[in-house]
Amino acid sequence: MFSTAQLDMMNAVLNSHASEIMRGELYYIAYTTNTTDNDPDLQIALSNKPITTNDGYTFYFESDNYELVSCYTSNYYSGNYYSGKRVFSSTVDTNILSINIREFISTNASAETFVCLDYSDRGVVQNEKIIKTNTALCFIFGVVLFTLVLSRFFDNIFRSR
Repeated sequence: MFSTAQLDMMNAVLNSHASEIMRGELYYIAYTTNTTDNDPDLQIALSNKPITTNDGYTFYFESDNYELVSCYTSNYYSGNYYSGKRVFSSTVDTNILSINIREFISTNASAETFVCLDYSDRGVVQNEKIIKTNTALCFIFGVVLFTLVLSRFFDNIFRSR
């Protein structure tokens, strides 16, 4: 299961690409890494071209490379050395990504025989829907208020005559 810190980090990274994800122009795979304290514990692969999978652990990219965002979601130490980098990005030149079956995965990749969990719906998509709903409600409230003010204004003008 993703930790709260990992979900927060995942949503922070994906929120920076929210409009692209909503339009279906960006595909991602976010997964945990069961490694030592010196390695990132969350990886997010981003691609502008579709990603597919058959088993949910081997992913195929239509492009020949993808961006890999590595995230450290907790403090990590190596002896007396402390590194403050929390997130860094690199380009990976391959079109296949294999993930250990013990890892947790969230993706918007398409799959015919496997159901992919898309945690962005709880963060990115939900935030985008809330923003659009709030904008629409504010617009409707503004129109109603403007109509009331205008009707009161014209009512006062016609009563004074």
